[in-house]
Amino acid sequence: LLNDCKYGYDILGSTIRLTLLKCATYTNPEADKGEHSFSYSLYPHAGSFKEGRTVQAAYAFNKPMTAIKVEKTAGVLPEEYSLVKTDADNIIIDTVKKAEDSEEVIVRLFDCYNRRTKARVNFGFPVKEAYVTDLLENKIEALTVMDNAVTIEVKPFEIVTLSVQPGNAQ
Repeated sequence: LLNDCKYGYDILGSTIRLTLLKCATYTNPEADKGEHSFSYSLYPHAGSFKEGRTVQAAYAFNKPMTAIKVEKTAGVLPEEYSLVKTDADNIIIDTVKKAEDSEEVIVRLFDCYNRRTKARVNFGFPVKEAYVTDLLENKIEALTVMDNAVTIEVKPFEIVTLSVQPGNAQ
């Protein structure tokens, strides 16, 4: 069961139940009044949630791709392109954003399968330097950049934040 906003669901035997509204009035008697909108989907798959790539399907359901029209420019588009990707199926790239205090790119990722992993993270742009940071984007450890990629060790369910300085490829 994939959904865009509800955490109140359970499975009882062969029945899946989804709670759409919580009707408590204490401490807020105005809670849940008004019009509501929900999106949910049944996602059948073979095997376990890992084999079915359920986490990835949930992300795709909650954050669908959007197209942005741009003006025509000179150049050639590649057949396939990814701004950031990884070779590990248990690593979810959750966030890609501009750093708070620099022109660097922040990439936040995590393990979703409770599995220690050595993952290669590939960038679709030239990378000069890359660092592991804390959640406040303070640099902790320099990473070796090779072919616009870094290799990192991710612990089970660990959140890792990378700071990447665009520049000349190494």
